[in-house]
Amino acid sequence: MTMRWVRWLPAMILVASGFAAQAQVADKISVEFNDLQPADTGCRAVFVLHNGIGKDLDKLAFRIVAFDTAEHATLFLSLDVGALPVDKTRVFRFDLGSDVACSDVSRLILDDVTACEGPDLEPGACLGLVALSTKAAVPLVY
Repeated sequence: MTMRWVRWLPAMILVASGFAAQAQVADKISVEFNDLQPADTGCRAVFVLHNGIGKDLDKLAFRIVAFDTAEHATLFLSLDVGALPVDKTRVFRFDLGSDVACSDVSRLILDDVTACEGPDLEPGACLGLVALSTKAAVPLVY
């Protein structure tokens, strides 16, 4: 039984690294909207971020707007990432509120990068460095 695992381990590592690499984009700050999860406190959004720009980010924050099924902007959220070192991937979960059901969220918009600080970064340059993707049932767009 142990020999089977040893034989298949390299293949499993390659497959796992391939899945992880899908969300990462070279020369970009990858922001993946991963999931909406029902929680005791309503609905929770999950994001996966990866710093692929080759520079440490000392501070990073986004403003994200959630829309309901009637396409009304209902939530204005601040996703404060903090520091994000080069090639670091971080996962964030945050509650959308106790009165928000996941089925009530139709889309999310990355409205702005509200903080982006690091060596040799011009203010306002980070919005152009963001690459969005989604694995959730609803889109994340600019």
